[in-house]
Amino acid sequence: MAVQDVASGKKSNVKKNIATAYSKKLSGQGYSYVMKMKYSDFQFYIKPGKKVVVCFGPYGALGAHGKVVVEIKGKL
Repeated sequence: MAVQDVASGKKSNVKKNIATAYSKKLSGQGYSYVMKMKYSDFQFYIKPGKKVVVCFGPYGALGAHGKVVVEIKGKL
């Protein structure tokens, strides 16, 4: 199961939704970083209330230190 299987919306828009949420939370430059990622690279978990939480590691994009998580709408 990959993130596009549990996130709401069209499969083609899931990565855009993640990139938009990431760029709003951390940096606008993060949008292109996320768009270059493969769907299999995303680590996520599902929260109650139809939320999908996408996690970026402690040394993520653009020199972010510490864990960064973004929430998007889910199907489940």
